[in-house]
Amino acid sequence: MIVNFKTPYKRPLKFTGKFSDFSPKVHKDILKLADEELNWWHYQVIFHFGCNAGTYQECCYFLPNALDYLTKDFDDSYEIISNILFFIASHHDKLQEDNIFIKCEEAILEILLVLLLEFDIVHFDINQCQDMGWNTENEYFVKNTDNVNEIIENLVKHDCLLSVVNNFMAQQFNQDCIAIYSLWFLELFRYLKVEGFGAKKNREIYWNWFINKKIIMLHFNKAKAVNNIKNLEKYLTKIGNITPE
Repeated sequence: MIVNFKTPYKRPLKFTGKFSDFSPKVHKDILKLADEELNWWHYQVIFHFGCNAGTYQECCYFLPNALDYLTKDFDDSYEIISNILFFIASHHDKLQEDNIFIKCEEAILEILLVLLLEFDIVHFDINQCQDMGWNTENEYFVKNTDNVNEIIENLVKHDCLLSVVNNFMAQQFNQDCIAIYSLWFLELFRYLKVEGFGAKKNREIYWNWFINKKIIMLHFNKAKAVNNIKNLEKYLTKIGNITPE
């Protein structure tokens, strides 16, 4: 278990939230399960955006396990990232009073570092592209990039969590970072250029990280020296088309 802090609250016997979108039966069925049996859907119900299943105390009990789940099943965990981070941000003061807000910040950084451990480039050939409805013969995607960017984008949304992502960018993507982090730096840059990020405030914060062209090229050159990642050359060619001279 990567996230292993505990909250001061006991496991609830009942959810008593007033605005949940789910029925009492759904809540009851969740509470019948052991903590280790809970999956993304259960956490989606508990931490549902703006209408949690229970009170702060009732939901807070499940917070460490919910954060830890984000380090496991990456495909499914994507669905609950925004809900969990919104819960943390909206209960910032209470979490600080309980001396666990900083533990949440540390957990978020650990989750990001787990996601950055691998840089797996997935190739879609012409048939796969056609199946997806794309008008291209080849496409290359980095596995888990949606999760990384979803976490970062949601951190940027909330002022109380902004320092987490700013520190993360400064510490992990400095000029002395390991090569795999240089690859992820370029992928974050590509994602911003191609996908963009909703609110104007978010885009401005993101661009501040990539404003130095020399740093971008430093990471690009460091990434080119990596020789044990499948499809890397094709991916870097794609990146090179959006990298400033």
